[in-house]
Amino acid sequence: MLVGTLAGYGRAGIAHSVVGRVRWGLMGRVALVVVPVYLVVNVGVNLVLAREEIVVPPLTLPVVLAWGIALVLGPLQAAGEEYVFRVLPMQAVGTWLRLPLLGIVLPVPLFVLGHGYAPLGQVEIALFALLMGLLAWKTGGIEIPVLLHVANNWTLFAIAPLVPGALEQGEVTVSGFLLAAVPTLLCTAGIWWWFSRRENLRLWEPQRGNGRRGA
Repeated sequence: MLVGTLAGYGRAGIAHSVVGRVRWGLMGRVALVVVPVYLVVNVGVNLVLAREEIVVPPLTLPVVLAWGIALVLGPLQAAGEEYVFRVLPMQAVGTWLRLPLLGIVLPVPLFVLGHGYAPLGQVEIALFALLMGLLAWKTGGIEIPVLLHVANNWTLFAIAPLVPGALEQGEVTVSGFLLAAVPTLLCTAGIWWWFSRRENLRLWEPQRGNGRRGA
């Protein structure tokens, strides 16, 4: 993705954001709210709901290594998906056709096909993909979608050894759907409002490249 951006635009950094680099400060500020939300929902609530199913595995070396590898590689996996399904379509399609909405909507079915959930679960996956695309458009970068994706996946990976089947894809209950969709909707709405005020943007006005070195 970065090599393609370098070839197409002359600088790889534009794949990260409209200021040509990763805005770590922006990610850090949003993480102060987003990470606790997903810790409470994905770790706290899930462990309470699955309290009768919790199994503490023996802390053998293979278990510890597998757990550690999942926690280390999980953020890379989530970030990789965001660059493939958000950056690539929005730059290759949305920019070329001057219709950002196409770059947001077109990759949603592909993102859904990459997950093996039942219909209700696929609705949640489609909603997540749509919201991440909108956030990338609004904020003018991939940092916030990556942060939300990482926060969600990483917290689920953290409890996976304790709750058998925690990461299995298949049937999704209504409560499971709400537990996944509501936090994402609330975080998206809150970030959208906060970012608009922070950057002095109208509600449906995106961040554009203007030479500023964003935080």
